[in-house]
Amino acid sequence: MYGDESVQGGLSVGASIQSTGNLGISGGAAIQGSTILSGGSNSLATPSTPTITAEGGTGSASYYYTVTAVNAYGGETTASPAGFDSNGYAALTYTYYNQINWSAVTGASGYKIYRTQVTSGSPTSTGLIGSTSGTTFDDYGLAASGSSPTTNSTGQLTGLGFLNLCYSD
Repeated sequence: MYGDESVQGGLSVGASIQSTGNLGISGGAAIQGSTILSGGSNSLATPSTPTITAEGGTGSASYYYTVTAVNAYGGETTASPAGFDSNGYAALTYTYYNQINWSAVTGASGYKIYRTQVTSGSPTSTGLIGSTSGTTFDDYGLAASGSSPTTNSTGQLTGLGFLNLCYSD
């Protein structure tokens, strides 16, 4: 077939479907077997290394910050390279805080900021400290939750509604 096709009702395919254009599914999708999904308009670039500035004065605590970009569907990129500051206060406050800045990522609807604080040679707090739609974030000693983001090189799948993926050998 050449051109567009519209199927009202069900479609059962015994071999394969190959599409070089867009494939839109507005109902449920059940996919069995090998599935490879890549690219798409949800792909975002990884943010660049953030710059860290100790505000209100300096100290001797070390902080590492990474940033991820988030698309409109909640998909998150891998983390940026870590920005580093060795002049932060050990106990951040509204007076003594770290300001994190990074460059905007085209298509991002927001960003997540992750921190690792190092004292006495080992991390003392690691994890997500906040999110924003801008490219600046102030860390006033926010509690970290979870852990640093992990690298996922398998691609991204965004499902809006029911999505059932099955795999069998």
